[in-house]
Amino acid sequence: MENKNFYSLSPLYEDLFNFPFFDKVNHHQTMKTDIEENDTNYLLSIDVPGFKKEDIEISLDDGYLVIKAQIKKAPHENHNTYLRKERFYGTYTRSFYVGNFDLECIEAGLHDGVLYVSIPKDCCKKENRKFVQIK
Repeated sequence: MENKNFYSLSPLYEDLFNFPFFDKVNHHQTMKTDIEENDTNYLLSIDVPGFKKEDIEISLDDGYLVIKAQIKKAPHENHNTYLRKERFYGTYTRSFYVGNFDLECIEAGLHDGVLYVSIPKDCCKKENRKFVQIK
């Protein structure tokens, strides 16, 4: 018996699923980050679309600045049949090695879906874990 794949069943399916809408999903789309440096600071601009500041946690753990954003509930699901579902509900995490800074020196703000984090270069070193308040 010949093994046929799903797409060979009908030209309709072949055309439909080869449409660019169904291209492979890049699962690293969330929390894309730009890192800049000036004379006094390191500046991170992190995409966090759809998140509120209450959904985001910034911490320092073993020299890594950890950005964690969480969507706690999935929106009400309707009873439609999905052809594709790409929205993710859960936790996104990014981490960056920065050494052991005092997190009280680090400033963070959220504006239009972008989290801005400023790390002063001359920030004193400290070994304990804390969280950064987002303004």
